Amino acid sequence: MTMTDQASTEQPAEADEGASADVENTAHAAAERSTTEESADQPKQAKKRRKKYSKGLRDIQRLERGLSKASHRMVSAVEKGMRTYRKRSEKSARKAKDGALRDSLVNVAVASSETLAESAKVPLDLMESVDTKRVWKRVRPVLRTLSRPIFLR
Repeated sequence: MTMTDQASTEQPAEADEGASADVENTAHAAAERSTTEESADQPKQAKKRRKKYSKGLRDIQRLERGLSKASHRMVSAVEKGMRTYRKRSEKSARKAKDGALRDSLVNVAVASSETLAESAKVPLDLMESVDTKRVWKRVRPVLRTLSRPIFLR
């Protein structure tokens, strides 16, 4: 190979390196643009806003929210138990003649167990809504008055 042949073969290689560098720079710039565009498109996670209450009504509204949550949990528990009973009863009816009637006590027991397990959290929901420092400041004097012996009043 002569010098001119080597030079001619080296030039395309250099041109390829330059072209690949240009492609990398363009790809890098495009990637940067896409990440900045994505972050601009995505909304920021908003802070959880505090609930607003009228003066003196905070405790009542918290209690109402707790009662609502507890009643929703109770209804969901009953619904889950009834769904379990229906499924087991239908399965028993398909399995054997008079199977739903034969297995009715077992099906009721399993469904009741599901309902009780789910509804066991209801008292906790109620206490979480009531158990605040503000409430206990109001309740404590009443409890002290009620706990005194009758003859000391």
